[in-house]
Amino acid sequence: MKAIILAAGLGTRMKDYECPKCLLKVREKSILIHQLNALASAGIQAKDVSVVIGTTGVCWKQCYHEEIRRIHSNLIYNYENVTTQSSFSLQLGLQEIETEEDVLFLDGDVLLTKKIIEKFLSNNVTGKQFRILTRNVENEYISGNQVIASVDDERVHAITYYNDVPKHSLLYSGVGILPYQIKEKFTDWLVDYSTDNIGVALNNYAQTKEMYNVTVEGWANINTPYNLADQETIS
Repeated sequence: MKAIILAAGLGTRMKDYECPKCLLKVREKSILIHQLNALASAGIQAKDVSVVIGTTGVCWKQCYHEEIRRIHSNLIYNYENVTTQSSFSLQLGLQEIETEEDVLFLDGDVLLTKKIIEKFLSNNVTGKQFRILTRNVENEYISGNQVIASVDDERVHAITYYNDVPKHSLLYSGVGILPYQIKEKFTDWLVDYSTDNIGVALNNYAQTKEMYNVTVEGWANINTPYNLADQETIS
């Protein structure tokens, strides 16, 4: 399996933090290191992981590029990161990968463990189908994430913003598995969503194509300083 980490964002919601979100420290290690370690422990080695990073914006200073290169060498540059979103970064990543293996993609701000990845990978709901990672959420303030609005027999019917759905919902992680059989078609399909985040693109995809939900608890998105502070308290 190949993996693509989407880390080209501007990190505007992190306020006083100027570095890319993938370099934010959680328990003395960057989110990127946590992700690479979890992927390696689950059997996806560094040589099979591509990281899409930005080039422009306050958080993309030369020193941060150098720090990322010290952590990981297989990088893809999104030279349009100011005017595009994560859908475009995923498109760039998929275009660079020539493989007959499934592709795991994940946002550069999601914290997850080996066990979470293994559960997600092993839960192949309907054979070789497109699937996304979620967790349960009840009465939780959600900042900047998308949720599953309707799931029937694990099939995803919509992904929308948190204020559009009931409180008892499933939260989308920014993590998914794309079967290699549809990689080329999906890459071409993403062209129309270059200025949208991946949640918007997946929502529209789910309207006409099959996509399935896998719920695994324990992961977290680091979207705001409050999310970061919460993770620091978890041992």
